[in-house]
Amino acid sequence: AGERAEAILWHMNCFIGRNYLFHPITKASRWSSDVVLPNVVTYNTVMDAWSKCGVAGSAERAEKLLKMMIDNPPGADGPIEPNATSFSTVIYAWSRSSDESGGERAEALLKEMNDLYRSSGDDCLKPSFACYAGVLFAYAGRGNLDEAESILQRMKLEWGVSPPRNVYNALLEGYSRVDLIADVEPGGTESLPVHQARTILEDMMIVGQEREVSRPDAASFNHFVAVCRNCENGDQPTRVCSLRVALSVFFELRQYPHFEVDSSTYLDMFQLVAKLVSKGKQERIDAYRRLFEACCRDGLLTKHLLHLLTHAVPAADLRKMLGLKGGEPGNLASLTLADLPGKWSNFRGAQALRDRRFEEKRKRRKETERIEKE
Repeated sequence: AGERAEAILWHMNCFIGRNYLFHPITKASRWSSDVVLPNVVTYNTVMDAWSKCGVAGSAERAEKLLKMMIDNPPGADGPIEPNATSFSTVIYAWSRSSDESGGERAEALLKEMNDLYRSSGDDCLKPSFACYAGVLFAYAGRGNLDEAESILQRMKLEWGVSPPRNVYNALLEGYSRVDLIADVEPGGTESLPVHQARTILEDMMIVGQEREVSRPDAASFNHFVAVCRNCENGDQPTRVCSLRVALSVFFELRQYPHFEVDSSTYLDMFQLVAKLVSKGKQERIDAYRRLFEACCRDGLLTKHLLHLLTHAVPAADLRKMLGLKGGEPGNLASLTLADLPGKWSNFRGAQALRDRRFEEKRKRRKETERIEKE
């Protein structure tokens, strides 16, 4: 797509840009004012095609066109002034590129954009929120998390608002993709990446009280769980620390009014416990007990969760959790939801839940539309 779009651009520059008096197809006579010359929209469209085509070298081709606009493109009477869309398009091209230097190249463009804005005072060149977000995506996607965190702080400082959840989620995903556990000394739990991930989620929850578009969602939680799961190959103190942080964040989210905990959320936590703590450890049994009791209070116990629990917890401890007396039932592996209190697995007011989610989505759409108008 990028090559075809650029070919049309060159056709406009080198052929349609000439002052000829006859239409090349109909052969009818025309005035020279009918000639169509490429402008900033034309170049932005071609750069956007390059940024989305996903082939090697596409980011370089997009940036080359941006430089051409500034330097005086062929067929034009002078330089074609780029705007914020021009720069953000190329920045996003670098964020999608597989080039390891994509973060640095994206930030260099942001700096050039800032320099042009300060020297010209043209509001069309003022770096937009999307430009900073693109640089953050470029750094986070390559595991340069210190640089990504720095860009996040700049966004807050220069714009006075916290970014939307997709920016936070990109940072969380960056922590989940990089195996930082290799850089942590044995027993050095203070520098574990789960602490940074927790800080990001807590920031989202605080900001989300007033700003709906910044609230954590299922993707935020999944990325956080992935960060915790990366610690499974660490030593015992590392894995226990990661589990404790995960449990703390989970119960904070459970009480958070703008996050909906469901059975899949509990399943992620049950599986995380199995990954981080070995069988027979008291820490493992205590974690399962806390999760199980909360799950039953929420009425979210499912057949899958019960099956996982019966195979993960020793029989004696499981009987205590379930409140079973004596030896009934004899085979815990055959236990079903029908053998347990109905309120543990019947979420109160299923229709009310669907209505609440519908209302939340409606409010979220309204908030997004209001922000876009501003």
